[in-house]
Amino acid sequence: MKLLILGNSGSGKSWLGKKLTQKLDCKLIEMDKLFWEPGGFNKKRDPELVKKDIHLSTSTDSWICEGVFGKIADMAIEKANMVILLDLAWEDCKKNLMNRGPNYEDCQSPSQADKSFEELLNWAKEYSVRENHTSRNYHYNLYNNFSGEKLILKNRDDVNDFLIRITN
Repeated sequence: MKLLILGNSGSGKSWLGKKLTQKLDCKLIEMDKLFWEPGGFNKKRDPELVKKDIHLSTSTDSWICEGVFGKIADMAIEKANMVILLDLAWEDCKKNLMNRGPNYEDCQSPSQADKSFEELLNWAKEYSVRENHTSRNYHYNLYNNFSGEKLILKNRDDVNDFLIRITN
């Protein structure tokens, strides 16, 4: 399996990716870890390193790549044989983000984590209206132009049903 999972922050990409890698015994590629320097979400990695890492990571026989970054997805989709678009409503994404809360582990201070979390909520809320590589529109274009197997999941029930089908 070479699977690309796209969607908004809070849509469940990481959760689904982790569940699938456990069941299917393959590698998980997290776009956040490729895109950002360690220590938080405030410093981007060099684009050439990101490109090198995504090409290396997707050169194996089995992987699941998840994230919001369309420019990374552009590179991974070339080798994918399946794409899943998690198109959950903003209220569902917001609920998931609120349940997850701030990421204190990757930040230098609790106040930095709280500020980053507020910025994430505001940014994720704009998913449907943004016009860049992290937008709903960009993800749909990737999805629509993909010629392999593809699936849109619109709510948690769809995600759970898919997990049951693919892992049985």
